[in-house]
Amino acid sequence: MTEPRRRRTLTPFESELRFDDPFHPTAPKRSRLRRRRHRKGRMPPTTLRGAILHAVVRLVGVVAIATGAAVLLNRLADRPPAFGFYVVGAFVLFAGFMLSSADMGTRYYSSRGEREQRVRMSFSYVLAGSLIIAVAVAVDTLAH
Repeated sequence: MTEPRRRRTLTPFESELRFDDPFHPTAPKRSRLRRRRHRKGRMPPTTLRGAILHAVVRLVGVVAIATGAAVLLNRLADRPPAFGFYVVGAFVLFAGFMLSSADMGTRYYSSRGEREQRVRMSFSYVLAGSLIIAVAVAVDTLAH
């Protein structure tokens, strides 16, 4: 009997076949490059008035978002109007407290800039939470 004929070349592995490599994507087309716009980074405020205005705008934005969450919570829980404000205000105050005491017990000491950032963030959250609690008190007194 004759032996079956042997192949002279081996079948390539899947990795040896040529296909588009997902780790090395092809260059994007020009139309995609035109659609993507790069924004200039905003410069921090240079004057005291600008810094205060920037802070007030952020504070108003946070309180507005918290007010929306409180109204939504009131609708879902079917509670008195001030309930949502108290809950959201307490949550924001708790977040401010946790930001201030986040990593005090670790062996690694943060830099001065990181500590200052943590204090600024916690102050901002405590201020926003206090304002939300004040809104809750105002809503509660107006409801009665």
